[in-house]
Amino acid sequence: MGKRGQITVFIIIGLIIILSAALVIYLTQTKDQVNPEEALIPEDAKPIYDYVASCMNTLGQEALNIMSNQGGYVQLPNSISRIPASYIPLDPAGMLKVPYWTYNRESRVPSIAFMQNEVKYYIEQRLANCVQNFIAFPQYQIQQEAPPNINVVFTENDVTIKLTWPLEADLKGQERSVALNEFVSRVPVRIKPVYELAKKIMYSENEQQFLEHLTIDAMILDPEIPFDGFMLTCNSGKWKLNELEQELKILMTETINQVRVKDTVYPPFLQDESVYENLKEEHDRIQEELESAESFEDLQNIEWPDQENLPPDRFAYAHGFFDVGTPRTDLKVKFAYSPQWDIHFNGYPNQNGIMQTNVNTQFPEWLRFLCMNQYHFVYDVIYPVLVTVRDSQSYGGAGYNFKFAFPVLIHHNEPSRAVYSEQQFSDYTQGGDFCEEKGDAYYDFSAIGYDAYGYQSDLTGVNVSYSCMGNQCELGNIVARQGENRLTTQIPNACGNPFITFNKPGYIPTTAQLTERQLTVNLIKLRPIEVRFKRLPYYYTSEEDQGFRGVLDLQPQNKVSIYLRHKGSDHEIIYEWPNEKNSTIIELVDDTAGYEADMILSQFDNIVGGYHDENLTLAYEDIAEAQYFNVYLLESQPIASEDENYQLRLFDQLYSGRLNEQLHPTFS
Repeated sequence: MGKRGQITVFIIIGLIIILSAALVIYLTQTKDQVNPEEALIPEDAKPIYDYVASCMNTLGQEALNIMSNQGGYVQLPNSISRIPASYIPLDPAGMLKVPYWTYNRESRVPSIAFMQNEVKYYIEQRLANCVQNFIAFPQYQIQQEAPPNINVVFTENDVTIKLTWPLEADLKGQERSVALNEFVSRVPVRIKPVYELAKKIMYSENEQQFLEHLTIDAMILDPEIPFDGFMLTCNSGKWKLNELEQELKILMTETINQVRVKDTVYPPFLQDESVYENLKEEHDRIQEELESAESFEDLQNIEWPDQENLPPDRFAYAHGFFDVGTPRTDLKVKFAYSPQWDIHFNGYPNQNGIMQTNVNTQFPEWLRFLCMNQYHFVYDVIYPVLVTVRDSQSYGGAGYNFKFAFPVLIHHNEPSRAVYSEQQFSDYTQGGDFCEEKGDAYYDFSAIGYDAYGYQSDLTGVNVSYSCMGNQCELGNIVARQGENRLTTQIPNACGNPFITFNKPGYIPTTAQLTERQLTVNLIKLRPIEVRFKRLPYYYTSEEDQGFRGVLDLQPQNKVSIYLRHKGSDHEIIYEWPNEKNSTIIELVDDTAGYEADMILSQFDNIVGGYHDENLTLAYEDIAEAQYFNVYLLESQPIASEDENYQLRLFDQLYSGRLNEQLHPTFS
């Protein structure tokens, strides 16, 4: 009997080992379906366990989904929610807010511990309402032995929610009681690796100022946004800042949406990435050869890549491929900017929201027709960027998106994340409050000039504007009122003696300083007239044999540049033929007037003649009934533009004044 008893004990121990091993194998193979904790729950208590775990899971998902749209916050702090400049609104009403992770040089990146607590508090505050005092289980009398205590952990693969909640469940009508203590739910969201990548992006942006450099590069390459340069024209270049702002919005919408993060899953480039790497090597080679070139011949020998085969998205690869130092991952990243979001934009120098080139006409007399417009503009730019990190595996393949935002900060064309903020931004003005703050006194404005019938009288339809301290304000128009043509109005009270400008189409604008309560100016009338050109060949064989020979029309290879400056005002006529609009109309003073005249005739872009007169007088009796302004341009023959002697002769023929009588313009 003793031996058989020992054998029986060994058999029982063996069965226990086998059953334990089978249980471990089962739990290991079914870990995605059954939590190990659940396997130990009595069968009749399983519905209660599942009920509580379901509430935990539902509330956990709610918290994580709220967090995904709010940069890791379940409840936005007042320092974010009450300051519109510190978040991006995702809806017109501003109900959905994505907070900036950096604001006013302050980091607002939540920690993992903070986010875990956010989820914990969300569940704790709503758990009782979810279980509803267990009214779904009328067959049980369930008593709470202690308050619930929740612990939330973000793992690499999920969000684990553990609840310690001692419950005593008595089955009514039976002497049976079941104790429940620990509950576990796992939400299949990989928020930890998603968050870690988002944090790398934010920290890398703060360190590299990647999007600031990208923005500046994109602006420089945009032909509609001026930076540095010059234009060989006498017409001043002007840009309205409100129009440039709209251009920048469109530009950054396209540019930011093409940003990719290295070693993540991103849309492929149009060509294999080796093509772009080869282009980078070519760029470095060309840069080195340009810097080492010592002669024009060296520059000519530089080999350039074939422009026709360059991939159109090469800018996105060269400037928009963001390396944040992440190991290779199956996560995706999307950068976005929307024109609907606020943007702070200003350019300097500007006056009343208009940037303008500086016209330089300080050339010798024989080059007075040349003008150079130089410009150098700097910009301040602040605009928001929304970043979405996506895990396509979360929620069983449905995916999980995590959003955060930050501002791009540029000050005077330089990335300025470390030192610049929205509080330091100064917006451009187009008048605004300055023009609205008016004094109590009224002022009368009127203008006198020749009307369409040739009579001098008080004019109507004259626009009157006010300028002071770089601000310009519209005052109104002169109209007929109570038998008088005038404008009576209040003016801004910022200046004691502002400048008033009178402007009417067909007249030269006039500016005068306001010193009394009434101001009247004389406006000089202009007459539109069609200009015609004739070539007068001037042949030089010797000092004794030279002179004009005939009158000829312009040839297709000819170009004409005209500069006329009225001596009695600031009126200038700058005209070129041919021009884009094929316009043949200029505006001359509708009266006897003196001008400084510089006209150049060129052939194949070489100067071959023209007309110069510092004291050109055009009489009213000649222009009064005329339809055409006939301009005669000397053409020095025989043409030898590369010959130094030819150039000297041309200079003498144009600027000595001895031929001006034959070249004097006429009217017909």
